Amino acid sequence: MVVPHAASAWDAGAGELISALPRLLSAWRGGRLTISVVASRSLAVGPSEPLSPAHAAARGAVTVLGQEFPELRTRWIDVELAHPAWAEAAADELISGAAPVIALRGYQRKAPRYQPVTLLPAGSGFTEGGVYLITGGTGGIGQGLARALARGVGARVAVLGQG
Repeated sequence: MVVPHAASAWDAGAGELISALPRLLSAWRGGRLTISVVASRSLAVGPSEPLSPAHAAARGAVTVLGQEFPELRTRWIDVELAHPAWAEAAADELISGAAPVIALRGYQRKAPRYQPVTLLPAGSGFTEGGVYLITGGTGGIGQGLARALARGVGARVAVLGQG
């Protein structure tokens, strides 16, 4: 499916894609399936690239499907529509590419890279007797967290809420 770019915050193409996903899943009878989407303005490669919130939301929905269903493969190809060869580059990527997420910018192919991180040693991450601020914490979650911190690590907790 090609998701066209539109100026609105929630354009029809991305909305149609998201609404089609449940229908696709209900019709799917298992087995291997690949969903490939070509869109624009759903990935920011550089700091000044404009994004379409609708396309970014659609990318999130498609990405999660691939994570929830191991036999379902999803691919997202973000193109620069101003480039004269975007259609050919997207077709080449659909035919030969294997990466799940690709941004095609001009004649460059950009893929995300992930680097391992070092986890902190086991423990809560909270300082014994520390002082903590919970904002928006006057509801059940905030109150429960404040009590748990006070009991668990002897924390002093300030809770802020609206009004």
